[in-house]
Amino acid sequence: MTKLQELLTELGLQQYAGVLADNDIDFDILSDLEESDFEKLGFSLGHRRKLLRALAALHPAAVESEAPSTTSEAQEAITAAEQGLAAQAAGHFSFKLHLEHADGTPATSVPLLTADPRRLREVLDNLLENAIKYSPGGGTVTVLVRPTMQAGHPRPRMLELCVSDTGMGIPAGHLERIFEQFYRVDLRLTREVSGLGLGLAMCKRLIELHKGTIWAESALQHGSTLHVLLPIGEMDHV
Repeated sequence: MTKLQELLTELGLQQYAGVLADNDIDFDILSDLEESDFEKLGFSLGHRRKLLRALAALHPAAVESEAPSTTSEAQEAITAAEQGLAAQAAGHFSFKLHLEHADGTPATSVPLLTADPRRLREVLDNLLENAIKYSPGGGTVTVLVRPTMQAGHPRPRMLELCVSDTGMGIPAGHLERIFEQFYRVDLRLTREVSGLGLGLAMCKRLIELHKGTIWAESALQHGSTLHVLLPIGEMDHV
């Protein structure tokens, strides 16, 4: 499978492989196309924008000019992402969402984020898709959301989102590299799962654009947890 075919497959856009091939468009040419070019090729509005967002993740200048200026509700975005994935993988996994206060006690809501809602959804879609993709049938995907305290501040200034799975886990030596473009851990299961190794690279770039951080923890045969820290909306600092 070529890089172009893998990209289309990862994005669920395999139906456009033929028209791209008929127009001699390969992976290297793809990034030079404008939205109007994809429209002429028959891409629907949603599909061409989905592809353009993925291509932007490969080319930092395309997203670095953006700046988050709105607030987002993490719980709402997580629920929307989970519902979208549940429709695709019905019966193959169970989903749990936990909200906590900074002290670890259960909460019914969490502070708003300073984040673009569309970009936040893209990050969550990728993290949940990965968790499901590398989990065995019947596995559990758990999302924990909690504000975190920072030294010198009386109130939480960051919100942590933790996405955990019950999959095969990632060897310690690979944890830092999984955020590199096109990097995939070369284990039996990962060779059986299609993908470019692009999703986490895109997540990292979008999270850093929002002045946040992402890192991974994992234990072989026990699953992985992706941690994301994003700034809390200014109105929630007061």
